[in-house]
Amino acid sequence: MTDEFDGCICSNAIMSFSVKNADVKFILEYISQTDFMKKREMLANGTGQKELSEKDFLNFDILLPCIDEQKRIGAIASTYDSEILLLQKELDQEKQKKKALMQLLLTGIVRV
Repeated sequence: MTDEFDGCICSNAIMSFSVKNADVKFILEYISQTDFMKKREMLANGTGQKELSEKDFLNFDILLPCIDEQKRIGAIASTYDSEILLLQKELDQEKQKKKALMQLLLTGIVRV
């Protein structure tokens, strides 16, 4: 037990677990896949917020390649995540530019 999360608020609907003998980034990418989630969503139960029991979660089969391949896949996924964030920032900046230009055009400050 660590005190890393002391003072944090959490829900019993959110489980945590440790990954041993596998690459954490690989496992995260693997279980985050839409296909992985869709196949298992029927196991969730509850009347309001659906919850997946820890027992059911821990019984999921995850096919693991060798640890070196897991690390390479995890690194590639992290690179793509970084690239996506960068592209999202660029898109947001372009949207801001468009908004500013539209304001200038609508006010007549700039003419085409």
